[in-house]
Amino acid sequence: MIILLPIIAAILFGSQFVFQKLLGQVNTDSYNLSMVLGTVLSTVVIFVFGSLIQGFEAIDLIPFFIAFVGGLFWSFANKLSLVGINHIGMSKTSVILNMVSVISFIFGILFFAETPDLYRYVGIPFLIGGAVLVALLGEKNGGKINKKGVISVFIATIFISINNLFLVDAITAKYVPHPTITFFTSVMCVTLGAIVGALLLNLKPSKLREWKSQPKRTHLYAMAAGLTWVSGYEISAFILSGPEVGLTYVPLIQSLVTIASALWGIIYFKEIFGKRKLTLYVVGSGIVILGVVIFSL
Repeated sequence: MIILLPIIAAILFGSQFVFQKLLGQVNTDSYNLSMVLGTVLSTVVIFVFGSLIQGFEAIDLIPFFIAFVGGLFWSFANKLSLVGINHIGMSKTSVILNMVSVISFIFGILFFAETPDLYRYVGIPFLIGGAVLVALLGEKNGGKINKKGVISVFIATIFISINNLFLVDAITAKYVPHPTITFFTSVMCVTLGAIVGALLLNLKPSKLREWKSQPKRTHLYAMAAGLTWVSGYEISAFILSGPEVGLTYVPLIQSLVTIASALWGIIYFKEIFGKRKLTLYVVGSGIVILGVVIFSL
C-alpha cells in the first residue's frame, strides 16, 4: 500500500500546473497569491482534521518559525515557477526543477558538513546535463531559447531547495536540535509563510487592485492548483517524516513528477512538436531521470 503514496504524490505534483495552462498566460503575482491562498485554506482544514484524530498539541515556536521561513522561500519559488510555465511550458519546467537535487546536495555539503557517497557525485553530471539539454531547446517563435523562463526556473530550484531543508528540519530536527512538529502541522506552517511571501509580492496598491480584478475563473483555478499542490506536499511530507521511507521513495517521486508533467505538456498541451525537438526532449528527460535514480542510490 505504501508504494501507492509516492505515485499519488507524483501525479498530484505533476498536475498542479495544468490549471495555469488551461487559463493560458496569467499574471504570475496575482495567480501566485490566489494559489497560495488555496494552499493555506487546505492545510488549515487538514491540520484541524488531523488534530481531531491525533489530538491537538502545542506548536513549539522554533519548528513553527523554521517551517514558516521555508514557506517564504517556497512562495518566491512558486512565483518563478509560474513564470517558467508561462514562457517555456510544463514539460521543460518539470525537467529543470529536478535541479533541486543538485542544489540540496550543495547546501548539505556547504552548510551541514554532510559527507555524500560516490553515487551523488556520479548522478550530478546526469542531472545537470539533462536539464541543460532540455533548457537549450528553442521555443515556437523562431526557435529561440526563452531565457526569462529558463533562468526563472533555475532560480526557483534554489528557493525550493531552501524550503525543503527547512521543512525536513521542522519535522525531524535533522540539522538543528529542537522540538519537532507533525508533518501536517509543518506543511500548514509552510503555507502560512507562503501567504506572507505572496502578499509581499503584491504590496503595492496597484498589485492588489490587479489581483482583485482577476476573473473569478482565474481565482478558482489558482486555488484548485494550490489544493493539488498541498495534497502532493502533504503526502511527500508524510513520506519524509519516516527517514527509511523517504530515502527509498524520493527518487521515484521526482522521476514520476517529471513523467507526469511531460505527458501533460506534450500530449495534452502540445508544447513540444517536431521529431528533432521531441527526440532531444525525451533524451534530456531520460538523462535527468537516470541522474535522479543514481543520485538517490
